[in-house]
Amino acid sequence: MTKSARHFAIKEILAARTITSQEDLRRELGKRAFRVTQATLSRDMKELGVSRIARHGTLQYTIPAASEASALRPIVGAE
Repeated sequence: MTKSARHFAIKEILAARTITSQEDLRRELGKRAFRVTQATLSRDMKELGVSRIARHGTLQYTIPAASEASALRPIVGAE
């Protein structure tokens, strides 16, 4: 499976489910036949601009809308 397919799956999972840890996300990817290491997942999350926010009394991962990610790149130095 390609990196872009994996990134798409990460976006889908984060949009559909409450994910509170990288291990939860890794398991969800595994259910979709993506076998990834924690290091690869961490890199993918950084590239996608995934962040953790407090929602409903718990910290969970979220991905910003495309326009938000573009606006933040110059500020945080992401490429």
